[in-house]
Amino acid sequence: MDCELFPAGRLCYNNSGQLFALSQKREAMGVETALLVLQFIVSLALIVVVLLQRSKGEGLGSIGGSARMFFDQARGIDRTLERATTVIAVLALGAAVVARAADDAPDAKPEDVVKTYLTAMQKGDYATAYRLLTPEMRNNLDEKKWIAQQVLVMKLADVQIDSFEVFPARMQGENEAIVPNLLKSKDKFINQTGANEYELYTLVRGPEKEWRIALQQLVETDAVAKWFPPTVKAE
Repeated sequence: MDCELFPAGRLCYNNSGQLFALSQKREAMGVETALLVLQFIVSLALIVVVLLQRSKGEGLGSIGGSARMFFDQARGIDRTLERATTVIAVLALGAAVVARAADDAPDAKPEDVVKTYLTAMQKGDYATAYRLLTPEMRNNLDEKKWIAQQVLVMKLADVQIDSFEVFPARMQGENEAIVPNLLKSKDKFINQTGANEYELYTLVRGPEKEWRIALQQLVETDAVAKWFPPTVKAE
């Protein structure tokens, strides 16, 4: 029997190639958008107050009489605009620092992404699970079609994810990681007893530094010791 893993689980075929069994297996962007909007508003306000200020080359020595009172008031307005310029400049600098700090903030660890994915699959939150996968892992389906596929598979196999234990990632270079997971689940085809399943998730880091699940595969019992901690014994 040959099995092919995909996000909702394992699709298995018998020797004749027929379907045999199935088994189971947005905030940061909002913050970045808010910071960009804040920077735009502050920068626009800074431009406006600078343009409203009169040139310092406009001397008042030639102005006399009743006109001087008017220009004294104008100088008061200038001082107000200068203070406003200073305040807005400080706000602009602060917004830039916060935006840079947010950009440099550490992303979720690979194992955290796997935990979020499995929790979403366990709760039937397929929209969240979809966003954690690479396009290839989604079979290049759009969100609506992919979710419909998962709902069908989970219902057909009557999959129940009882628990999972995700272990620290093993880095395979800077932009790839492998995350072991001990899954306890049941389905009505090949894992009716809820036997342990030893999984490996391969994650890749995209251009935005986010980790995405690119591959999900099962580990044979004789290879469990290679990928899992010594406390995990193959059954």
